[in-house]
Amino acid sequence: LSIRRQRQMCIETGLYDALRTQHGRLVPTHRNNRGGKIIHQLDHLYMSKHLLAAVKDCSTGSHEDVFDSKLSDHLPIIASVEI
Repeated sequence: LSIRRQRQMCIETGLYDALRTQHGRLVPTHRNNRGGKIIHQLDHLYMSKHLLAAVKDCSTGSHEDVFDSKLSDHLPIIASVEI
């Protein structure tokens, strides 16, 4: 399945990407193994519309903390939700 179709399927089932919703755009979360570019959002935090309304902040971990120290080639997604 294409990324676009996967996203559409999530929306059809009532799930939304908190990171993309918070920022109004895709947010790069992956460092490409070839060339080191950080241009793709491969990681998502899906939640219901009800829970999405309670999100106070949603962001990624810092590039420096994760990529420079070689912890991972993916950034963590960090969300604050007020329940």
